[in-house]
Amino acid sequence: MKSFMCAALFVLCAVTLAAQSTDIPPSALYGTSLAGPPVAQVHTSDLGFSYSLPSDWEVISEHPTLPWEQIQGARYAHSVEEKLDACTVDVLTAGHPHPSSVISISALPFDCIGQQLTEKDLPSFGAGVSHGLQRSITIANPVHGAYTLGTHHLWIERATGAPIAHPEQKGTVETVCVLLSKAAVCWVAFAADDAALKTFEQGAVKLEGEAATALVPPDAFQQKPLPEAVNQGSDILHNTKAFFLLIGLLAVMAVIASVLLMRWRKRRNTSATDS
Repeated sequence: MKSFMCAALFVLCAVTLAAQSTDIPPSALYGTSLAGPPVAQVHTSDLGFSYSLPSDWEVISEHPTLPWEQIQGARYAHSVEEKLDACTVDVLTAGHPHPSSVISISALPFDCIGQQLTEKDLPSFGAGVSHGLQRSITIANPVHGAYTLGTHHLWIERATGAPIAHPEQKGTVETVCVLLSKAAVCWVAFAADDAALKTFEQGAVKLEGEAATALVPPDAFQQKPLPEAVNQGSDILHNTKAFFLLIGLLAVMAVIASVLLMRWRKRRNTSATDS
């Protein structure tokens, strides 16, 4: 049922995005001065990482750890699908209005799902995000890569994409996934322009106490990732196809939340001007 809700809401999101005015400066939406570069804000998760974004990116939601109600939901889950649904954390969702772009971080804590994923699961985990996004976003010309940050291996996909309901609203969809000691984590960006993509890639990330570095290095696509394992890896990834939808659908919800909030801000500012 949750997937049908996401699909319906994404149609609403696409209509809102298509109708959104492009001549409203960010200062009108946020009420802040454009003088000087925005200050970086560090967002830290209890799952073992931090990520920095400029302060002119609006934080829509932030959960440094798994909310208690989701822990309870996972405890009483009756199926693998319900457990994965309850355990997926929307760590951070942030949006930028000019033009509309979204960055979302999702995580799957191992303590919650009761199983530790390993490096051989990383390609399947990344593919799950991509497959999930394709329920509401057309993904074209995907390019894959693999790289390391410190001692961690990362999987990356870059593609062009657009909402299925509004193919004219094109952007770059980029996904980065990593397996940490406590959780599997994915960053997903829908970047409407090169500046938003640069912000996503150059955001400073710290993984489990290692030195801060850009999330995506310049050579991220030089090495290709290993193919997805067939009938291998952790059981929780192969017992159900629902895994391939969950994090992708969460990212779609992030897009919806961000664009609808921006639309609400636009209406509020318009009402204030008329009065």
